[in-house]
Amino acid sequence: CQKTFTSTFNLNRHITAVHHAERSFECKMCGLKFKLKESLVSHTRSVHGQGAHHYKCSVCGKKFSRKGNALRHYVDKHSNIKPFNCVQCKKSFGSKYNLDRHLKSSHK
Repeated sequence: CQKTFTSTFNLNRHITAVHHAERSFECKMCGLKFKLKESLVSHTRSVHGQGAHHYKCSVCGKKFSRKGNALRHYVDKHSNIKPFNCVQCKKSFGSKYNLDRHLKSSHK
């Protein structure tokens, strides 16, 4: 990791939280897990907070707080455009993000 810090405290906090911590803070609404409590709080506010879902999938109605997430969802779930292929199992994805998530969760 190439991150730099101005204090030992912040460096140690980063090492513990990012490089050694488990994702032990789970969102009770969607099950997503986080390493830091602050990340869970931020996620809860932005994704599940009041008025947070400004973008809606025109096909299935699923709501998103970020336009990019809504577009990625549409391409990955509702279109036949899947240019990102897993070299290990040949499954295809509409975005590199979803391919990377697949690789991390399925082929550790």
